[in-house]
Amino acid sequence: MSATRSPSMRSKLFVPGSRPELFDKAWQSAADAISFDLEDAVAEDRKIEARDYVARALERRTTSGKVVIVRINPWGEPFFADDLEAVVRPGLDIVNLPKVESAETILETARLLDRLEPENGIGRRVGILANIETARGLRVAAENLVVP
Repeated sequence: MSATRSPSMRSKLFVPGSRPELFDKAWQSAADAISFDLEDAVAEDRKIEARDYVARALERRTTSGKVVIVRINPWGEPFFADDLEAVVRPGLDIVNLPKVESAETILETARLLDRLEPENGIGRRVGILANIETARGLRVAAENLVVP
């Protein structure tokens, strides 16, 4: 469930998806990775607009050498499925999945990516960056920790 390449990320630039006027500056930056945020950095009444801005930016991506990440809205929230559908484009390297509270959430996201990647012309795996941000997520992760 990881991207096919193993890019170096010494620096990551975070860009609110609702601020397209910052996108060109981000592409031209010296950052190793750009993380477009559709979740916390975007007001609820601008989420659909932000999703469209980011999807168009991914379709127009010409910059190579940068890792491109999109932080979508959490699993189970109203924007999740549409976010994933919109941003799984050839310009995407990693989807950032916030507030993960179960392995099933990651597995189901991977299944959705398995369907969306070929449908949207992606011939490689899109990575998943799963964020554990809640007490429940941390407890479940600890309960399922396997130490070799």
